[in-house]
Amino acid sequence: MFHCLVGAATHLRSGHISIKHLGNRECRITIKVYTNSGSAIRFGEGILDFGDGITHTSETVENTPRPDLGPNIATVEYSITHTYPQLGSYLVSYVEANRAAGIINSPNSVETRFCIQSYFTIQSNTDSYQSPIFLQEFFFKSEANNDFAQTFAAVDSNGYRLLYFLAVPLKEREASINPYHTPDSLSINVYNGLMTWDGIFNNASHVGSYLFAARIYQYNGDNMIGYVVRDLQVILVDASPRGWITDTKALNENNRMVVPPNEEDSVKILFNMSDHSGVADVEVISELTNVPGVISYSTYDSTYQSGTLDVKAKVVKLKIKSIANIDRDFPYVITVRGTLLPNLSKDITYLLYTRDIDDSILPITGLTDLSTTITPFPNPVDRYLNVGEAKRVAIFSAHGIKLIEENPVNQIIDLQSLPAGVYILFLEQSPRPPKSYSVIKR
Repeated sequence: MFHCLVGAATHLRSGHISIKHLGNRECRITIKVYTNSGSAIRFGEGILDFGDGITHTSETVENTPRPDLGPNIATVEYSITHTYPQLGSYLVSYVEANRAAGIINSPNSVETRFCIQSYFTIQSNTDSYQSPIFLQEFFFKSEANNDFAQTFAAVDSNGYRLLYFLAVPLKEREASINPYHTPDSLSINVYNGLMTWDGIFNNASHVGSYLFAARIYQYNGDNMIGYVVRDLQVILVDASPRGWITDTKALNENNRMVVPPNEEDSVKILFNMSDHSGVADVEVISELTNVPGVISYSTYDSTYQSGTLDVKAKVVKLKIKSIANIDRDFPYVITVRGTLLPNLSKDITYLLYTRDIDDSILPITGLTDLSTTITPFPNPVDRYLNVGEAKRVAIFSAHGIKLIEENPVNQIIDLQSLPAGVYILFLEQSPRPPKSYSVIKR
């Protein structure tokens, strides 16, 4: 049963589902949600669909307050084990009423159900599958009229390659939120998972809450093994001082660093503050921080002139030493987070390679980086989708299956053959790099 008290049912901010195969098709499924602890409603009485025809109604769980993430923010974790009838792929979803109220880019969010999902594959009875493990907690607050930068970066214990794409948040297992509006400048780096946004929506920076989502895919070679959809609530506040994060190293758009075994490299990162009264902290997050001798860093305070602005900065000197034990084909993610205390943060993310491998070709499409300004319309679409000057398009199902690939005629592609649902659209516009979108077909 679903809560129907609209005035109180404003407790679910964001979340995701993680799955771990314990052996013999038994899996531990964990739902983690971030809640509004100021609401009288508690997590529970939602429907967990295991993807094999069996569902489960969740129990009520009390909040764990998280003042470190901001006022009225708490977390809930709910785990259950389930044994699947056979090997194969399954889509796990959780639906509960209702999402937090007052989401600017999702009108009437308080009457919109909250849905998260993950897809995974059990390849054998001894397969040690694990969903991507996110490196750090999300921060919720960001300054209006200032750039937003937060990482979705995760690690994969299976040795699979991770790719990151924007997604439309869900309201049901097979339905995205509609209406839902993605800010024009919102993007996520497909390789390192850094989500960026200039804070502008409908030509202005509006104080209030926004809802975003990313879909993190797991690839083993050319095969898509699984994915997790992770919601994120961003609360823009009218705050001063303001912070922003930069570095002094000339890298590509993915912040790619190549450090072969027995070699070293370094980078200097600055978490900048517009007001000298600001108090900041910085941290370095990576799976490599647990490997002795690979990552080290030191911090110090500094001031410098930027035009007419007198800037205070917390400086990080990050050193990386590659060793034989970490040598592999795919990269490690290193994130530096600067926090303007108590909870206004910015991230910068790097990809560390131990081999100079050209990974600029995505295994699913052959497309490269996903950062350009083409915006397909209308979205949602009934039949004809305008893709601008894109030279080539490819459409994939939510499970990564290629459905359409063609060169558009008169900037239009015909989607009549597709049933209603959510799809991933790739647009290639030479010489600019391609980009991916979530498209809703009605």
